[in-house]
Amino acid sequence: MGEIRLFRSHADQVAALDVKPFDSEQKLQDFLEVRLREMVGIEFIDSETESGTWRGRRIDTIGIDKDGCPVVIEYKNDSAGGAIKQGLDYIHLLLHHADETFDLLRRTVGHGREIYLKDAWLLCIAGSFTFRDMVAAEYCSIRVELLQYCRFEEGTVALNWVLSPRRTWEEERGETETAPRSLHKPRQRLLQSPTVTLKREKPTPPRIVMLPDLSSVSGWKQASSKLQELFKELDSAAHDLTDDVRREPRKRWIAYKGANKKNYNIMAVIFRPSDESLHIHAAVNPADVNLEPGFTEFDEKMTMEHFYRCPLRITVRDHNTLECAKPLLSQAYENYRSGEHLRWNFIQPDFSLTSGWRRASPELLNLFRGLFKYVELLVPDAMVIAGKERIAFMGNFFIVAVYVRSRSNMLQVYASVDPANVKLEPGFTRDTQGDPLNHNRLEITIRNQSDLERAKSLIRQAWEHDLSGEKFSWVN
Repeated sequence: MGEIRLFRSHADQVAALDVKPFDSEQKLQDFLEVRLREMVGIEFIDSETESGTWRGRRIDTIGIDKDGCPVVIEYKNDSAGGAIKQGLDYIHLLLHHADETFDLLRRTVGHGREIYLKDAWLLCIAGSFTFRDMVAAEYCSIRVELLQYCRFEEGTVALNWVLSPRRTWEEERGETETAPRSLHKPRQRLLQSPTVTLKREKPTPPRIVMLPDLSSVSGWKQASSKLQELFKELDSAAHDLTDDVRREPRKRWIAYKGANKKNYNIMAVIFRPSDESLHIHAAVNPADVNLEPGFTEFDEKMTMEHFYRCPLRITVRDHNTLECAKPLLSQAYENYRSGEHLRWNFIQPDFSLTSGWRRASPELLNLFRGLFKYVELLVPDAMVIAGKERIAFMGNFFIVAVYVRSRSNMLQVYASVDPANVKLEPGFTRDTQGDPLNHNRLEITIRNQSDLERAKSLIRQAWEHDLSGEKFSWVN
């Protein structure tokens, strides 16, 4: 790896700045910690972190990036040496003691910001790195970035991202045609002007995205190697939509989300090994697409049950159909980014299908209409789903679920409200811990107009909690 040289220009002459390294590793750490946000784009959390549960080991610096991912920073004044191994050991400690780590991060960033502990990564800052350092970092399963620093006279400091987003060790050797693809963008920061840095620009290699363990996703183990390769191609296309896309494997599908509006999907992918295909449920309005049977369809059943913001189902069977689907994926991301998908409501609820509706008295139906009108005014973009047993109002999660009890002539409303924050009244509110609707633990019984008026403040609490995008501690 080449050295960094800076020059001061004056008139027609240039003069090289002399290198003046820090006296010690601690002074390098002190200098950067107070300037992390400006120089590296990372928010400082803690320094020299030590805990008994971490067996006396100290982490140089812990930070958090703009995406909510914790960052372990390891400093070396000269060569990197064992910085990568040391830093990975610290990340293992953070993940192993997740509760303690969350407490540390929450004390600084508060509870209004998402934290993605599983995406913690390592930043090594050193005076120089060897070829072996770059190889080890590039092929590590955990994200590792290498940042070279050089301090010059007059307090000038140059930072060079040796291995960072879209910059690999193959580029350093000039092997750009076969270079593996990396996840992030190159960055270079230079403080104090006027100075000039000599740096040769090289083409950006294609990006490769490392897949997590998908064995828990239904259909992955049964999928043929051809179908798995097709998914990898689709996954790469999804990450090409935007740098902040996040993949979240679930039991039945794999969801793709962005950094903003994390509770909404850009798309969700389901494996169909029986017919060698992938079903992509995308945030695209079917009315804007020329639907083709077997390729693009409106899946009403899945939209009702799961993907109520992703109504378009795209069936991908091979490379050609994936190429045809890519414009629709781009459209899904644009709808997600603009919030257009939040204004859709394709499911017109038929309340007559819900148990108890047809036998309900006129007074009970009027109570429900009053409740419906209040929720509609409170949450204009709520999805209303009339199921066989209940009527659900959904935002990020269930806001409230309503059961029409025609025999008892009452409405039972289950709201996403922490019962511990409510003064429970027998016959009106009840903690339903242990019931199937454990994420809507507060049960509200509405028998008359007075009960409905009292329930409105609790429904508003459920909506405000849903708006925050956070689940309660009891939700698995």
